[in-house]
Amino acid sequence: MNSTADPGGIRCEALTFRYMETSKYKVVDHVDMAIPEGKVTILTGPSGCGKSTLLYLMAGIYPQNAGIVDEGRVTVNGEEMGGLYPHERARIAGMMFQNPDLQFCMDTVNGELAFCLENMGEDPAEMDGKIQEALSFCGIGHLRDRAFHTLSGGEKQKVMLACTVLIRPRWLLLDEPFANIDPASAQVLVEKLGQLHRERGMGIVAVDHQLAPWLPIMDEAVLLGEGARVRQRGVTPGNLPEYGETFEEMGIAFPGREYCSRRENNAPGEAVLTVRGLCAGYDGEKILDGLDADFYKGKVHAVTGASGSGKSTFFSILCRIVPYEGSILLEGEELKRIRKKAMAHRLGFVFQNPQDQFVAQSVYEEMEVSLRQTYEGEKLEAKVKEYLQETGLWRYRRMSPFMLSQGQQRRLAVAALLAYDCKVLVCDEPTYAQDVRSLKSVMKLMMDRVREKGLTLIFSTHDKQLARDYADIFYTLADGKLERREGV
Repeated sequence: MNSTADPGGIRCEALTFRYMETSKYKVVDHVDMAIPEGKVTILTGPSGCGKSTLLYLMAGIYPQNAGIVDEGRVTVNGEEMGGLYPHERARIAGMMFQNPDLQFCMDTVNGELAFCLENMGEDPAEMDGKIQEALSFCGIGHLRDRAFHTLSGGEKQKVMLACTVLIRPRWLLLDEPFANIDPASAQVLVEKLGQLHRERGMGIVAVDHQLAPWLPIMDEAVLLGEGARVRQRGVTPGNLPEYGETFEEMGIAFPGREYCSRRENNAPGEAVLTVRGLCAGYDGEKILDGLDADFYKGKVHAVTGASGSGKSTFFSILCRIVPYEGSILLEGEELKRIRKKAMAHRLGFVFQNPQDQFVAQSVYEEMEVSLRQTYEGEKLEAKVKEYLQETGLWRYRRMSPFMLSQGQQRRLAVAALLAYDCKVLVCDEPTYAQDVRSLKSVMKLMMDRVREKGLTLIFSTHDKQLARDYADIFYTLADGKLERREGV
């Protein structure tokens, strides 16, 4: 419905939303909020409070594609987005998902950008020039002919930004856009967003647990609580220090915080996983070139490196998804020769996108599948409840894992893998999209297994503070090799 009498900006009026008709749980519960036109506004708050769902409602993706609006409405520049066709919505508000893989329709960068222009009815004769202009603006002209499966998370985010540059919406809505990219790439992305904001007057609304990257361009941060209801407005770069206690209470990350006290770091003993001369790449381009590394029993290993340096490729090799040359020995046995059925209790892997590994219809059943390997009957029920309470997911036990927030999905994936009681756990960005409380919960779950059962933990991260606080051994991936460091 077109309500031309409505003022500009984004307005939520008594907005109430739930995912399932049979559920009484309101993910968005009577939210009233007005975001002025042409501003840069950051929505922040605890994991699972409804931030991303609210953003999807603003974009018109919900309830058209999922869920039910029980009450109220949301308008963007006077338009009720849920009633518009996708190409009509795209001109008003463009959306960048937390996981860009869920957004791409084509196999290559060029194909995706051409697809965007075709959907907008652009003249085919002008497409090539517009695509090159958008790629140049985002600094990714060299990626034009690349397939998406060869790109890093940061590179994919820049491609999504290029799509937005092509479509030229009035608003840009972003869901945790820096979750999978290094700080330098995040800074570049913020600079590009600031340029779009200044030159085109584009309004920006972003969901993020981290406020620091946004400070150069942010007008206001809105703190949301349960049901996406507004807890605090008027937070600006100038008055940020005044809200330190509020941030701490709500689990919002802010500069200068520590996650935990450094633990005692004894000398490493037995190498459980040994990598020698590892080489791999895509389409003839080497990503890893002669990589060597050792990973030790009962130790925590952090792998850092710029977006696109090959961290996810390295982890995918350990998971035997990507072919490689060289040697990987797991407890002295060549990885290629270990039968897949024998891997479950030896090496576990948490994907960057946790949805790729869910197998059950509910959160409870997902946890039950893992624990059933060890427990049964009442003991199984008790253990499922213990794990889900420890990760703050017990209240969501009847929901589908695919309906959880990205942060909640990450916690479920880590808990499910730990339940298999594997000897080596490899986690690709285990704490992205988490508030501070949830981050500490995930890390405690893993650190307990390291201490109690001698788990070898290997995790990648762009959060250097996280690496400093939890890791015993630090590796930096650059130029196709892992360099061992004493600190980060």
